[in-house]
Amino acid sequence: NDTTHISQWMAEIATTAELTASAHKTLMELVYLPEGRAMLETIASTRKAYSGPRAALLKRKEAGEDVSAEFESSIVPLLNAYVTSITEFQRFQQHLYDTALAEVQKNAANGRLILILGTALALLMGTGSAIVLSRSITTPLGQAVRSARAIAEGDLTQPINSQGRDEAAELLQALQTMQTNLAGMVGNVRQGTDSIATASSQIASGNNDLSARTEQQASALQQTAASMEQLTSAVRQNADNARQANQLAVSASTVAVQGGAV
Repeated sequence: NDTTHISQWMAEIATTAELTASAHKTLMELVYLPEGRAMLETIASTRKAYSGPRAALLKRKEAGEDVSAEFESSIVPLLNAYVTSITEFQRFQQHLYDTALAEVQKNAANGRLILILGTALALLMGTGSAIVLSRSITTPLGQAVRSARAIAEGDLTQPINSQGRDEAAELLQALQTMQTNLAGMVGNVRQGTDSIATASSQIASGNNDLSARTEQQASALQQTAASMEQLTSAVRQNADNARQANQLAVSASTVAVQGGAV
């Protein structure tokens, strides 16, 4: 029955109505589902059905008329219908939110599962790749060590297989090239050794011939020396004979002189 605050209430109601209209406009821009937009239209119609009679009733109250009974009988049901439409829209939005949240949680769970599976798969693939990479490195290096040890021990017949273009393959190729070059050098040295052995055999044969000839010459010299000794002995005997003959001649000459003197 008090009408002193009617103007203040009217101003507050007008401000609230502007805020409500702005919020409704924003919702109309945000909501895109047909069900939601239909509910917003229901809210607008129930708001209009409530706000019109409410404004008329407030004007009658402002004029001093007692409208309490009519407010309870007509305005409250309209207000309840308006609030019910808002509540239904709120429940619809809450349902959408709950559904979206459940979907997000489901997607998050699936995402975590996918992440766990992906991580496990990545670990397996990483482990497999590491094993393959390790073998691709250690196997050629082991072969390189065995080949280098065999070459160091003088075995140049070990096969060296190099595949790929990595550093290990280049090392094996270098060892293969070194083994081939060493085998060629050893072959050349062997050929030179064979040539030297042949020449040495020929020189030994020549030395044997020279030794035989030298022995023959030595034998001939020995025979010559023996002949010279015999010749010397004969000459010596001849000299002795000549000396004796000379003495005999001297004696004969002396005898002849004596005979001549006689």
